[in-house]
Amino acid sequence: MEQEKIAQKYPIVSSSVDPKKISLLIKGFLLGLIPVITLLSGLAGIDLEPGALNDLIENIVQVVYAASSAFAFVLMAYGAIRKVITKVNKIFHDQ
Repeated sequence: MEQEKIAQKYPIVSSSVDPKKISLLIKGFLLGLIPVITLLSGLAGIDLEPGALNDLIENIVQVVYAASSAFAFVLMAYGAIRKVITKVNKIFHDQ
């Protein structure tokens, strides 16, 4: 299942009970978006089917995970650059 792959790839959003599944916090948040999406689509004149909503939620989950992994990469790169700068500064200060 796609959820299982995503939860394994991004452990920060995996369930604390079953790490192979997405946390209930994320699922609950996304389910809370359904009425908002339905309302906004109705106002825009778009009629969403239940299958389309499920696909939309899956797409939102994938976007959230992609954004979280991009954010994790930025933090990791920032930490690595900071570490290198600190080491270089220490080398020049010790001389």
